Amino acid sequence: MPDKLSEVYREVSPYSYALGNPVKFIDKDGNFIVDKNGRIIASPIMQNGNLKIAELNGAQYAAFTIKTNKGTEIEAWRIIGQGDYKRTPEQGYNFDMSSNCYGFVLTDGQFYLPIYETTSSQKAGNELLEQILREEGIMVNYNGDGNVQMAKGNIFADGFLMTTKGRKKDAMHIFKKKNSVWEADHGYYGVYSGWDFNRAATKDGNYLNQFSFWSYQDNREQKQYKGISIDLTPLKGLTKDDFLTKVIEAVNKILQ
Repeated sequence: MPDKLSEVYREVSPYSYALGNPVKFIDKDGNFIVDKNGRIIASPIMQNGNLKIAELNGAQYAAFTIKTNKGTEIEAWRIIGQGDYKRTPEQGYNFDMSSNCYGFVLTDGQFYLPIYETTSSQKAGNELLEQILREEGIMVNYNGDGNVQMAKGNIFADGFLMTTKGRKKDAMHIFKKKNSVWEADHGYYGVYSGWDFNRAATKDGNYLNQFSFWSYQDNREQKQYKGISIDLTPLKGLTKDDFLTKVIEAVNKILQ
């Protein structure tokens, strides 16, 4: 029978289980498509024959496309270098632009997910994030008023989506719980891991009353990823020499 993911990877035969390679690839519901080692399969985004390079606040990224098992394409950035910072870090902090909070929760920090940088508006970004969370099996509970004290007392939550006060779909931040420890990526200010809910919500643990907190349940089977795999399908059709050249260029950019 046709693979249920035939519309996700159109370049593969619709009768091919696990992208035609059941040894290497695994189909799982509710996760980004991964290989047998839990590495997200990523397709390089090519522009004018070159791998797309994105820049943000002094950091350089190689741009890839990753897909949910529902077929939603998401642009994902893999850091390849850090130039001059566009902002000055506060005392006691070091910039870390390798990921952001969305990439930290959704890809275990393997990518920076530019959900709001690559959409046309805040509303479009909110809608895309909501769709990704739903398709990845991260079920957000929007009941109640998002009170921070109620959130801190919720022992059953796998994490929280943090929004502007009183605005349920205006996402500002997302963080998670691993065992009994809160984990969060604050972008410039790196990753927090510890017992303090406040520090997971904001880098300094202050001003929590300005936000609303919505608990989520993470129903994904695969929650931790181990690097990336590169899908070179977009390079097919090139001559052997051109293909090898593009492969070397892509690998070198990632390993810089």
